[in-house]
Amino acid sequence: MTMRQSFRSSQWLALAAAVLSGACSGPPGDQTFAPTVPTMENFEKVSEALEWHCGTLDCHGNSARNMRIYGNNGIRFGKGLSPGSESTTDAERLLTYEALIAVAPEVLGQIVSQRGARPERWIVITKGRGTEHHKGGSRMLLHDATDTCVTSWLTGVVNGDACDAAAVVAPPEIPGF
Repeated sequence: MTMRQSFRSSQWLALAAAVLSGACSGPPGDQTFAPTVPTMENFEKVSEALEWHCGTLDCHGNSARNMRIYGNNGIRFGKGLSPGSESTTDAERLLTYEALIAVAPEVLGQIVSQRGARPERWIVITKGRGTEHHKGGSRMLLHDATDTCVTSWLTGVVNGDACDAAAVVAPPEIPGF
């Protein structure tokens, strides 16, 4: 390769690096993407319903799962805590909250900013209802206590009665288990 070809190659590489670094730098200025998410306020009730229906050791209460629900029925966070021992801690609820809002945050943000409209756009709802393939089957049915609890959280006004009912009713059977 001649010196001139080498210089041209290095110019192209520099140009490509400049273009790519600019293309991946995100929006100009202080703009950042921050989807609207449901608040932690009253999440304790939602967490209890999810723990009972989705957070057992054979489901999302298992450390091998990519979306984890922490709590008394499954995976625990903290020294000395084991399934079936003490009540779910605030730290565990926070971990469950963070796991949930990390699932398709753009879609979740749209639903929350539209006060819970069309929650079936969010994969947590489609898999929970069984309208999308879910190894655990349908863990809630349209308008049952668990569905009402979770979807009310997306509106910003948690239906505490539905959440309480979902936390004491035995979850549907898991096919194949």
